[in-house]
Amino acid sequence: MIQKIMVATGGSPWSEEAVKYAAKLVKLLNAQLYVVTVVEYPTLFSQLVASAPFKEELKKHGEEILKRAAEIAENEGVTCEKILLEGPIPENVVAAAVDKNIDLLVIGSRSKKGLFREAIGSIANKIAAMAPCPVLIVKDTSYIEDLLRKGIITR
Repeated sequence: MIQKIMVATGGSPWSEEAVKYAAKLVKLLNAQLYVVTVVEYPTLFSQLVASAPFKEELKKHGEEILKRAAEIAENEGVTCEKILLEGPIPENVVAAAVDKNIDLLVIGSRSKKGLFREAIGSIANKIAAMAPCPVLIVKDTSYIEDLLRKGIITR
């Protein structure tokens, strides 16, 4: 039974789609929603020049991402618990899922396009591989709309 759903977001359009999807599932299943975002400092950069104000600015950005995700959830009629973490994204998302005993993890994925297109994004792939629970990957399908518009594929 799915009682706790966590969605990871980085604030991108495809992450926001994952938040919408998770919120709809939460409402449908009468579950609890957790929204997590992870602030990741560039390793080399942080070692060389990252200052406390720079880190505070990144943390503030993470808080804004969580605020926007909470607004999306509220628009779907659900509330959420917001979680802001620092460090490597996949490891922290999985740790949060373990910590909250999550039943389903929802993540967005945007892959590279064209010849360099992957099945799913590298962060989504790592999270799915490490997660302690089922993972639902909400795919970015905007490239399909582009192909339809250009007449490369038809319905």
